[in-house]
Amino acid sequence: SMPILLAVRRAEATRRWRCSGSSIARGHQVSRHARLTILFCGRDFPLSLHATRSRRPTWNLLASDRAGLEEEMASHAVDVVVPLMTRIDASLVATASRSGVKLIHQFGAGLEGVDKDAAERHGVAVRNIPAGESANAISSAEHAIYLLMSIMRNPRAMRASLEERLLGLPAGTTIHSKRALVVGFGGLGQEITRRLTCLGADVVAFRCGDWPAGDRAMVSGAGSFTVSGQAGLVEMARDRDILIVCCPLSANTLNLVDRSVLLALNPGAFVVNVARGGIVNRKELLELVRAKRLGGIGLDVFWKGCRAWQ
Repeated sequence: SMPILLAVRRAEATRRWRCSGSSIARGHQVSRHARLTILFCGRDFPLSLHATRSRRPTWNLLASDRAGLEEEMASHAVDVVVPLMTRIDASLVATASRSGVKLIHQFGAGLEGVDKDAAERHGVAVRNIPAGESANAISSAEHAIYLLMSIMRNPRAMRASLEERLLGLPAGTTIHSKRALVVGFGGLGQEITRRLTCLGADVVAFRCGDWPAGDRAMVSGAGSFTVSGQAGLVEMARDRDILIVCCPLSANTLNLVDRSVLLALNPGAFVVNVARGGIVNRKELLELVRAKRLGGIGLDVFWKGCRAWQ
């Protein structure tokens, strides 16, 4: 719930909605004491809505699944739309603009589902909350380490051994002394790196943009897509035991982690993805898992159309 509460504080502290780091900046005047109407899209992450309501009981908070969004916007004067996991396409942006929506504000960092060009055309500001400015980076980094430890320690096999009254299996693997590659080095990548380093891993990282000096000092090796492209990632993956994906999904990062990257890892390497499913080539990943080329995968994101629940 922290990201949406941070968004609330920002909304109260300023009289202008701005799009941070984007050309969509607009001067929509909003009274800091206004009774805002905020529409949460979809039923995911319900605690965000509940936490906001508990802190701001006078605000009008609405929630609707994708099928009912147009109707909600038509029947209410909505000020802010929170996408959550719902895709806000050009059609929905146009509907939002007609409804008087001033701002599309993600409760976290991910904006790949928002048609930002359409928002700019309609004069609707778009904002997010970078992971490093909220509790998201810390929470997600701990979750990434949890996934990594789970696939390295194999809790399912532990339970099976316990039920069989058999001690000593599985042996498990330590993070200590392992060679890790972190793909993405924003707030989340940095928090993951801090934890891996504290656990005794050697960490290199690959990011899409340039490397500030302070960030570069956190890792033993650094690569950039803008400098070397995917070939640089393949080289950085060579002989690594751990790969953690935590970069945004974009045209540059779609299927960035493919067979060539995965085969460069050491046999039995562990792969964790806490970013977006499309960054990792699903078909090639699963082929290598089935061939037992990888030691395990830990995912909390899936691919479009993937029947993850089944």
